[in-house]
Amino acid sequence: TIVADAGAVASVTIETPLSTSLNLLEEVQLSAKIRNIDGEIIEGKVLEWFTENQAIATVSSTGLVKALANGVVEIHAKSEGVKS
Repeated sequence: TIVADAGAVASVTIETPLSTSLNLLEEVQLSAKIRNIDGEIIEGKVLEWFTENQAIATVSSTGLVKALANGVVEIHAKSEGVKS
């Protein structure tokens, strides 16, 4: 028998915006939700933001993205090892 911990992170999803285009040095604020195995939102978990390419865009610890160069980049959020 496997019992899932209702407080365990099952998914991290970026809520807004899912996709956006920025001009150089423009910024956009991202938000994400952490959910458990039942799809319920979990509050109080640590959310880490990261960029796949820091030369194209940076992302702050609060999800604020800043465009630095031309290109396409993915921004992700992660909690307890579960990545968006």
